Amino acid sequence: MSMPSFPSLETLSLKKARLERKPLGPPEVYPQMPNQDEDKLDQVNVREGFKDILQNRFKGTKLEEYSSIAKNFNCSSEDVLGAFKKIVQRKVDVNVMPDTSKRRGAISKDISLPMAGRTASKVEEWFKDFKSGEQLTKLSAKVPLSVKKEDILKEVFKNRLPVHRAIWYLKVWWQFSSSLSESSKKKKPFDAPEVQVKNDICTHLKDTFEAAVDGADEDVQDEWNYVWDLLVAMLDQSLFEQLEILRWVTEFVERCRRSENQLAFLLPHLLAVVQHFSTSELESRRFLGVCCSVVHDLSSVVDLQFAQRSQCPQHYQILLSVTSLIVTTILRCPESAVWSAAVSCESPLYGSPLDRLPCNLLCLPVPPKLLDPLRQLMLEIINRSAEAEQHWTRRVDSPDTLRLIEVLEHLDKHDYMSEDNKEALQQGESEMPLQDKDIMHNLFTKCFDREDPESDLRVANLLCQWAVHPSRGGCHRPVVAAVLMEKLRLLNRVDPVRLHDQLVSFLNSDSAPRQDRESGPDCQEPFRNLVALFGELIDREIFDHDSYARYLIAHDILSSEKAPLVFSETEYSPPGLAQQPSKHIQYLAHFPLPADDTYAHEASQRLHMLYGVGKSEEALKRFLRRLVREVSRLFTKKHNLMDASTGMYAKQRRAGSADEDAELNDIRRRFSMLTFCEMELVTAQGKRSLMESLRQFYEDPSCNILPSPSRMLFLMNLVELSGNLTGLIYFLVEISNSILKVENKICPGSAAAAGAAMPVTPEEQQRNNFLRMWSNKVVLRVLGYLRQYQAILMTMPAEMRALFSNLVRTNVKKVGNPEQCSCADRCTLAYLFDLYSQSISVKAGFHNIFSRARPKLKQAIYKKIEAYEIPQAKFPPTLMNLTHPSIEELLLNDEEERKRANSSEEEKRTNFFSYYLYNVLMCDTDEKVLKTCVEACECTTFCAQLPPRWLWILRALLNSASGSAKFEPVLPQMLRDLVCNCPNLAEKLSVLCGLLLSRTCFTIADFVTNVLFPVVSDYLKNQSAEPSARLAIHVFYLIVTLKLPLKSLTDKLLLRGAVVDKISSNSLSFFLKVLLLIPGDSWLECVQREAARESPVDLRSLRFADFAARVYKEITDSAWIREKFLRQPFTETLLSKEALLDSFITDSQARFILHSIAYRCPTPQRAEMTGSSVASFSDFWRQTQNFSHLFKGLSLWYLTWSLLEVELSLLRLISGPGDLDSTQRQFANSLCEFFSHRVAPVLKSETAATPTPSGGSQAYQLQHHQQLHQPPPPPGLPLIEPVETDWLVSLLIRKLSSHSLGPSIRAQIVKFAGSLLDCGASFSNAKADHEREDMLRRSSVLLAYPPFLCLLQESLAEESVRLDILSPGTQSGLFQQINRYIEHAEKALDSGIEEDLRVRCLLGQALRLRLSLVGSLFGVLLQNTSLCAEWSMLLAKLVTHSVVDIGSSREDFHRVIDMLVSLLHAVATGPPGSDPERQPTLDDERKNLLGVVKKLRKELKDSDLLPARSDRCLSRPGSPLRCPCAASLAAQPAAFCTAAST
Repeated sequence: MSMPSFPSLETLSLKKARLERKPLGPPEVYPQMPNQDEDKLDQVNVREGFKDILQNRFKGTKLEEYSSIAKNFNCSSEDVLGAFKKIVQRKVDVNVMPDTSKRRGAISKDISLPMAGRTASKVEEWFKDFKSGEQLTKLSAKVPLSVKKEDILKEVFKNRLPVHRAIWYLKVWWQFSSSLSESSKKKKPFDAPEVQVKNDICTHLKDTFEAAVDGADEDVQDEWNYVWDLLVAMLDQSLFEQLEILRWVTEFVERCRRSENQLAFLLPHLLAVVQHFSTSELESRRFLGVCCSVVHDLSSVVDLQFAQRSQCPQHYQILLSVTSLIVTTILRCPESAVWSAAVSCESPLYGSPLDRLPCNLLCLPVPPKLLDPLRQLMLEIINRSAEAEQHWTRRVDSPDTLRLIEVLEHLDKHDYMSEDNKEALQQGESEMPLQDKDIMHNLFTKCFDREDPESDLRVANLLCQWAVHPSRGGCHRPVVAAVLMEKLRLLNRVDPVRLHDQLVSFLNSDSAPRQDRESGPDCQEPFRNLVALFGELIDREIFDHDSYARYLIAHDILSSEKAPLVFSETEYSPPGLAQQPSKHIQYLAHFPLPADDTYAHEASQRLHMLYGVGKSEEALKRFLRRLVREVSRLFTKKHNLMDASTGMYAKQRRAGSADEDAELNDIRRRFSMLTFCEMELVTAQGKRSLMESLRQFYEDPSCNILPSPSRMLFLMNLVELSGNLTGLIYFLVEISNSILKVENKICPGSAAAAGAAMPVTPEEQQRNNFLRMWSNKVVLRVLGYLRQYQAILMTMPAEMRALFSNLVRTNVKKVGNPEQCSCADRCTLAYLFDLYSQSISVKAGFHNIFSRARPKLKQAIYKKIEAYEIPQAKFPPTLMNLTHPSIEELLLNDEEERKRANSSEEEKRTNFFSYYLYNVLMCDTDEKVLKTCVEACECTTFCAQLPPRWLWILRALLNSASGSAKFEPVLPQMLRDLVCNCPNLAEKLSVLCGLLLSRTCFTIADFVTNVLFPVVSDYLKNQSAEPSARLAIHVFYLIVTLKLPLKSLTDKLLLRGAVVDKISSNSLSFFLKVLLLIPGDSWLECVQREAARESPVDLRSLRFADFAARVYKEITDSAWIREKFLRQPFTETLLSKEALLDSFITDSQARFILHSIAYRCPTPQRAEMTGSSVASFSDFWRQTQNFSHLFKGLSLWYLTWSLLEVELSLLRLISGPGDLDSTQRQFANSLCEFFSHRVAPVLKSETAATPTPSGGSQAYQLQHHQQLHQPPPPPGLPLIEPVETDWLVSLLIRKLSSHSLGPSIRAQIVKFAGSLLDCGASFSNAKADHEREDMLRRSSVLLAYPPFLCLLQESLAEESVRLDILSPGTQSGLFQQINRYIEHAEKALDSGIEEDLRVRCLLGQALRLRLSLVGSLFGVLLQNTSLCAEWSMLLAKLVTHSVVDIGSSREDFHRVIDMLVSLLHAVATGPPGSDPERQPTLDDERKNLLGVVKKLRKELKDSDLLPARSDRCLSRPGSPLRCPCAASLAAQPAAFCTAAST
């Protein structure tokens, strides 16, 4: 038996081969051949069946069944591709909505069967047949129709017609109604019939909903279900406008979500329409938000987890239904769950609908099969929402750096000379602040303003660096840093263990300095500050010395076998100099331990660890014992003590013993060889011996032995050298208390001011004079130290009040008239006035005592003094036989002086000036000059009329140096001759002026204004006054640099407090300008020549230009100069017309003055230490017209000065004739070139690879590199490690934002950056892939460098440049840059050549970086509707032209889609914040979207995509879900297209 034979395709046509029943698809044809194998019934075929085994259908040996195909197969691959494209096009045409504007075919009235009257029975019979399933061809002859739609719907609802037949019947009625309206003569506007039916159906559902929910009438409930099914069916066939139905459904659910019964009835019906929501992202988002709100309402009624466990029938069914709706909506349209901020905050579309859920979505009753894909999709939505919330921008700003710069600015600008509550200090006397006001509270809140332990630890590390960094000045920094960290620990802001670990980490870093005995004082100061800092931290129990030692042992830094240091007494050599020890060994050796019993064990262990147990340790102990004994002898041995009754030493020294100075110098030399820790031990014992000696004097009435003032001052100096400055303050408080008790032992009635109430014996008078002399010497030294360390004293309120109390009780009560008192009393009163004015605690505690004396002190000490011109010819003709003037002769009240202005009393004062000036100029030794000047100061403080005359005399002396005729009648000829012939005139005058300043006879402001300014100004007007100007500058230089020939440390300390702390910045800048104007055009050469001299030089031997350059260098090398300018606001000091904006100096000179203040005069060593790019004067001269050095030398510690230099250049251009626009362009160009040079080495290394031929595939490139024995090139942009200082460039630009030229500078930066980032029109025209790759890399590598991206984002913060860079018409704007990639994709599609994968990877990264910039401007973009439309088209083209696709980069694809959705949100609902009270309706959204949607529809229609590319951009391959999902881009515009087309 054989199978029937069928004719083959060669003999019969397809019509004869059809089957009897018409198939759904193409005809099935089976070609047959005679004697074919399947007809044979052998044993194999019968047992196993026929098997057709073909290795190749067209090249094999068995072609029986496929022979006809093989013979007639003439189709090429192009034909297949063309056929597939036709299929795709046909699908697009089929999916296009019908054009409702075309005229429809009219229905004849003959087929209409009236529904009322005599035909009622026929109508009823017709509906019965219609419902029973009669053929439509038979029933369509006569159809019951009516003009009223109510009758039609009534019959449909009453007869419960099958849904598909009801739809057919409604379509017939629609055509009938349309034909009637068209044939009517009166054209009235009316709604389309389908719109009327839709409205009536929705109204009917809404009206009967409550009755259907109640369930009392089953007919009503069945009718409601039928109408809902009819609505769903018509929606499925797209007979209704989908968006209107979806909006109505959403609003309907929103109205019902408060009722559980209504929700239980409605939610199951919604499952039939939920799939339609995926056609509109807006409606999906609204519907999803309502569903999530339903879950949120349920959570307030019943616990969700409990409902799941107990299977509560009332709530669980509702929860299950709404969960199904949520999951289905998210699976079909994930974009609806992504966070959105393109609308106002009041809009229901704001944020993510999932935010309304009370729990995680996965906690809801989700089917187990969907848990894994839903979990993966939720992670994707979370990531997309996080990017959308940040507007898809990648902020690369370094918040740590910005925070540290803010803290550093607060630390630099804080006024440490007064307490930080300026408002309380300025309060009226009636409203006094609290006494226990927290010191440095404002500074602490500024530095630690965040409740973040990590941020607090970083700030603590910055405090350590600030305390020791050489760019900052002031010995107060270690104490301030310790006080702030102590407050941080007391408030429990950080864990003490973590803070201690942070301090140890700082010691391990390079920021912690080490000791180098061979280096200069500038290098020793940081190490000294480090020891002081950790000494304070140990005292305050913040840093544990024992834990630090254990840490060193654990890390094998300290070895128990061998001691790291060796001590030898030979020539008192310092310990451990055989080889330089490690810095941790230095820290352990120098960090001081408190000299009390609680630290005795740690001190002993420290010696064992450093010096071992043996000879070295014993030698050190013997050395310390001898030194302590010798220091103690200064206050215990009688030959070092003084007898108060005689004023002499209690015992004479032995013959042949060393003199006093040699003994003290030897002790100081050996003391300086010790470590700071051993210094603390020696000074602690010395302080105890001194206080015991003083206590014995004022407690024992019979004791007349006092410590020598010189020995006491020597011990104070040793305490200062030990670095324990807070210990020095404590010591000064004890001494002030002792001075008070010593003053109490002065016999009553001896005070000159109070008058002698009772006579005293000569012995008592001698004793009183000695005690007063002793007290004055010690008080002046105490005041000098207090002036120098005032900033440290302000951190110690208790000691500050104790000092004030002691000084008030010592001086105020015994001084009757502050204008007639001794130098010591005047200095004390001046300090009390300053301390009372600066301290809140002192003002609160001593208001009742000192408030009345304060105005008198201000008038007597700090009133403004003007030079009093002495009448002509009042000096004696000869100065040889002048007598010593007495104080009584100088005292004269103001009334008598007015009466006798030309009397002999004025001649006595003139005699006073003549005597002291003559003796000062004639003295041949510094000791005599000092003694004479001290006497002159004592007389001056007793007479208020002398200081104004001193100012006039000093000015006359300075002018007489150049033979000025103006002062010839004032000074006698002998004085003028002495001035001209005195070899050390400047030194002598500087001593005289310095002592007058230190004794507060007049202030530095009075001295500069009345003496120095006029003399120097005369020189600027007349060059013949050069000798006077030189003398004035020399005196000023010696005073401000404290290089006077004064051996007394007390005088230097008092002078420092009177000059350094009170001189104005305008005075300093004036002299610096004058010093640069003196050499003329060769000022830079002179300064360079003097800066190169390392050995000391006699200033008198230099010519005037070199002299000015040398003085300029010495003044700017002073550390207090930078500290003073940092504390004050620059706009009021340096950046003013009185300072660096002066028109008399050039731009280069102004910048050089600023650079000298910040970095000192340029040298290679200083440039290396400060990070400055100016290492020589030639460097500075080359960079005067270029800004590149500012960016190369940026540093965290010098950012303030760099900003100031930029502002200075710009402000001078504003006030000068320069081209401002050109300078701004040059600044922006230099900035962009700086970053281009930074990434240039990376570009060279990346482009060194061999280029591949055009169109080469990745496999070819890999094979090519394997043949060359090279590794494959890494795809994408190179990763560049940011340089730490490059982050500061953006911060520099941010600081310029407050400047008036900040916006224009930012605009220039954006302009130049755009030209660098634009790959140009030649990108799409490039023929080779390696050329395009090189263009992409060069145009995008800057954006890949984080500091430059941070700079660009900072520049784009300016509103004036945002719209410009986003505008499509801007050349090299972001729009044009992204459009280049689209043009490249269009040409690639037209050419049909496969794109190189390296180029595609680079293009994706370049696009990602630019979209990040667009994201940073997204807020501006949303506010402009026209820009939103333009960018929507651009983003759509990125997808349609396969610039981004989900196959190659899923994140980029989602990013573009989400940005497009947000833009369409803004277009549809209006920009954020436009009208928060009014929400747009559906008609408003249609109107807003009409123009945009038309362009999008045209773009989607005209995009001729290849099949291989279309499935990547219009579908979701690799999706975690197995169920079909709507295409993201195809679904999104389609929703808006549907809305706009109806």
